[in-house]
Amino acid sequence: MYRHGLADKIPEYYIWSSMRRRCYYPRDISYKYYGARGIKVCERWNDFSNFLTDMGYRPTPKHRIERINNDGDYEPANCRWATPKEQAHNRRSGVHLISGERSTTAKLTNEQAAYIRRLHLKGGYTNSLLGKMFGVSPTSISNILNNKSYRGIKTT
Repeated sequence: MYRHGLADKIPEYYIWSSMRRRCYYPRDISYKYYGARGIKVCERWNDFSNFLTDMGYRPTPKHRIERINNDGDYEPANCRWATPKEQAHNRRSGVHLISGERSTTAKLTNEQAAYIRRLHLKGGYTNSLLGKMFGVSPTSISNILNNKSYRGIKTT
């Protein structure tokens, strides 16, 4: 049904196909970030119809597939549709050390970002201290405080 039918004409099929290439084809430009790191696609999603059943259609054309845990595989419990803005809060580039342990940047809620701003305004909190409190890098804290991320969040 999907080989010669509708599947190759819908964006979800292209996303599914690209996901598989990133994980299994060393010649793919993104393989080093996925397959080479051991990221796999669950066996159930070897069939596009199962992928579409589990994920559904994208809510909007801006939505892309996102792995909630960037070190985890592509599987129903670890994937969702997300906008580029949502994905920006879930990047491996946010890997940093907390108490000497490797940790990925936590996804902060809007409420947490507002609380970080309130604490900063109160005084006595460095970016480093706030970062340790919330499990994010000092750079992430700086971005929140300088409205480079979580724009439009009210501190009251």
